[in-house]
Amino acid sequence: MEHFSMADWADFVRQAAVPVQRKAIEQHLGSGCSACTKTAAIWEAVMKFAQHEQQRTPPAVAVRVATSFYRALHSPPRVDLEIAHLTFDSLAQAELAGIRGTSNSAARQLLYKCGTLCIDMRLEPQPGSNYVVLVGQLVDAHSPLKACEDIAVSLVGDGDKLSETTTNTFGEFHFGFESVKHMQLFFGMDRTALVVPLPDAAEEAA
Repeated sequence: MEHFSMADWADFVRQAAVPVQRKAIEQHLGSGCSACTKTAAIWEAVMKFAQHEQQRTPPAVAVRVATSFYRALHSPPRVDLEIAHLTFDSLAQAELAGIRGTSNSAARQLLYKCGTLCIDMRLEPQPGSNYVVLVGQLVDAHSPLKACEDIAVSLVGDGDKLSETTTNTFGEFHFGFESVKHMQLFFGMDRTALVVPLPDAAEEAA
């Protein structure tokens, strides 16, 4: 006997099969066909999984940030993935001056550049904890009077997204977080996805 197609099984578990087709499948299953019984169980599991996924609604802010990054990576014309480079680190300046290690809780100033974009940041470790406050500003040196407003910014650490925000009318943003390794900032620009690799907090304490 010829077995049923995938479309037939999909309609059957979705309660969308026409009465004649549904009756034929039910009778066939009732005959004890082990292969089709297993197939029906698989399709029912798929149906339950799909129903469960429909109930999972992500936060609105997550949708907004993801949409911003998707547009940056997929909107025509071709979109580039850019990595900003560290051009100033106050910790390195302290090393040159021979005063490193005076205070592990001192704020750390960082300046990154990528083309005409500048990202000025201040990392402020909180005494007695692993908590860090990051305050930054995104500026286009080519148009300094034009603020980089409403740019989606995500903070990622050790492969996981920790938080997200958007720049204000002055291109400013801030985060508060428990420091982990391999931290990065992602900026969702109109035609560029900008990545800013942050130094590990352990470097400062070393």
